[in-house]
Amino acid sequence: MYKLEFTLKQHTPLIHFQHDQAGATLRATEVKPKLDKFIIKEIGEIDKLKKDHPEWLIGEGKPDALDYKIKFIPTNQSIEFLKSPEYKDKPSNPLFFGNMGDAPVKHYSIVDKIKVIIFSFNHDLVTFLNEERVCRFFLLNNFSTRSSKGFGCFYPIEYNGNVVTTKQDKLVPPNTIRIEIASGKKEDIFATIDYFWKWLKSGINYSQAKIYKDSILKLFISDTTKYKWEKRKIKELFLGLPDDSDSKFFARAFLGLPDNFSYKWIASANRKKGEVYSSIDLTINIKCKDEEIQRNPSPLFFVPFTQNSKTTIYIFVNSTHLQRLVNKEFELTAQATPLSLPIGYDPNKKRDTLKKIYPDMTKKEMANILDEAKDYLEELVDEKVRKKQKLLIEKAQDFVDFFNSRASKLITGKQIIETPDSAPNLSQLLDFAITKIGYTFDVKDFNGNTVVTAKVIKS
Repeated sequence: MYKLEFTLKQHTPLIHFQHDQAGATLRATEVKPKLDKFIIKEIGEIDKLKKDHPEWLIGEGKPDALDYKIKFIPTNQSIEFLKSPEYKDKPSNPLFFGNMGDAPVKHYSIVDKIKVIIFSFNHDLVTFLNEERVCRFFLLNNFSTRSSKGFGCFYPIEYNGNVVTTKQDKLVPPNTIRIEIASGKKEDIFATIDYFWKWLKSGINYSQAKIYKDSILKLFISDTTKYKWEKRKIKELFLGLPDDSDSKFFARAFLGLPDNFSYKWIASANRKKGEVYSSIDLTINIKCKDEEIQRNPSPLFFVPFTQNSKTTIYIFVNSTHLQRLVNKEFELTAQATPLSLPIGYDPNKKRDTLKKIYPDMTKKEMANILDEAKDYLEELVDEKVRKKQKLLIEKAQDFVDFFNSRASKLITGKQIIETPDSAPNLSQLLDFAITKIGYTFDVKDFNGNTVVTAKVIKS
């Protein structure tokens, strides 16, 4: 039996479903299949490996599985709780919403370091995994939930008892774009990834801070193709925007298929002249008519590494899945979110009494709840509370008016939207992003405060 040992440093938390169990860190069931694929690709694909190294394969109905075992020994594992129904006071992460639904909750799993041991009867297989290959594998792979957004990032610090000297910059592909920030805080790292990703894919719209930035993808599509992206088309289908007869396609699908689009109600005081807004909180559910394409991974992969309180975030491109999205039809169905409205105060529970307005209520039922909310407004003294109640009443009035008008018919039934006949060039998209974002940008929070300043660098 031959053995390889190396030690990993964890750079970003794992989001783990078994956070409360000892050893809840990297799992062989996830790492080994990825490492198998990496080794096969390094050799030159499976047919070459079968010809040159058939003894490396397990066989026995597992044609692409390699014959070795892998073991992980973590040191000083700790748990950091994320916001969830059980831990409402804990921080949330803008890139992870998994604890908001009914699925089992997940939290951060963090370790000081992990010893990795690989065992095999094949000496050549073990020695094939030299320091450079092991480092490149962990450079190009994150692990567990939301790995494409920078979670679960590790890198070797020791290899067979020696300090690792292979630096990430030596291994990155040519022309790789990276973002650098003068911070090692995980909150700043994920805020940077979130802000850049939003700006690239859907645009920034922080209405409270009056920060609006056009989607880089939208601008890129407009600049390099003869069609427009899908956002206007969706507004034509569901919000009553007049059809301008231009060709429009579902371009955002190429950056990862979302489950839905959300359109939030905006107060009249914050609406921009000439823009079309939703009168209600509206969710547009998305389903590909091709049953084999219900989820599609993001083709952009963020990999953060922190050293001496500075973080480098590499952005890697994987276009493997893009072609299968070309010329596909997607069904869109609208779903209105019921509205909760305070209609009084319960002194025993020390909180507002709420009533919900549903889309299928009668006009009279809606009006009665709205009247109760207006009566409650007259009882309020605190000006901040009154302001909040007025805003909710305005929102409720728009909700009632919408479902008592012909406009509500816009959100019934299914609509169809298609992807274009060619996928965008993602390397060109990232180059285009630099021309629009610049080589430095401030990462902002929803209130307009600067979280950290980021530099964009192309290798």
